[in-house]
Amino acid sequence: LFVGNSTTRSITSRISDVFVGSSANLPMLAGISIDRNGAATFDKAKFMEAYAKDPAAVEKNVTATAQRLVDTSKAITNSTDGTLTVAIRGQDAAVKDYADQVKRFNDRMTAKQEVLTRQYDALDAMLSKLKSQGDWLAGQLKSLPTIESMKN
Repeated sequence: LFVGNSTTRSITSRISDVFVGSSANLPMLAGISIDRNGAATFDKAKFMEAYAKDPAAVEKNVTATAQRLVDTSKAITNSTDGTLTVAIRGQDAAVKDYADQVKRFNDRMTAKQEVLTRQYDALDAMLSKLKSQGDWLAGQLKSLPTIESMKN
């Protein structure tokens, strides 16, 4: 759903990096990996095999991976400057801006409606006056003598 969202891509990448590891820490050597769908997996057999060979190295590897995951999680969720907090603030600001734009648009439309209503009322009054004048003129024309009435 959020594939096109840059914040989501950044968070996904940062978490994936934890499980992919670095040259100093390779979680896959302890049976920890991430699959192509982004799910963290644990291979118990691989872990047991590595632990049987060098328990201290496996412990160091798992501890380092866990610490990187904690650090990454804190950086993402920090309530002051975490990735999600910053993204939420940005979205809140965008929503506020959109709401302000809608309010300004509605204010302009209300003002335009008032102008058009006044124009309509003025035109309606003028049309009524013109109709009244037209009726008066029609009455005047009817009262004029016709050629037929002059012959008599």
